[in-house]
Amino acid sequence: MAAAPGKIQKVQPLLLQLETNKKDYFPVAVSFGPYYHGEPELAFVEAFKPRAVELFISAGTPEWYEFYHSKVVNIIGDIRNYYEETSCRTIT
Repeated sequence: MAAAPGKIQKVQPLLLQLETNKKDYFPVAVSFGPYYHGEPELAFVEAFKPRAVELFISAGTPEWYEFYHSKVVNIIGDIRNYYEETSCRTIT
């Protein structure tokens, strides 16, 4: 199934069959976006991401908090629209 124009597509499994390609496409430490969410190799950092955001926000000024909520939280739905439709279903 082809992605709609302008959508971020997942790397096709055929490309990931070669070990040399995996290093180019598979996240080393942390994934951004839905495609590698839930991978066992990234579980530790995945679990820490919400706490990292909390620490970042709490260490800053009220303006940081406002920025986070006005610029990030409020556009999560828009961000998800850049990915193939089925890729964000398992992420809350």
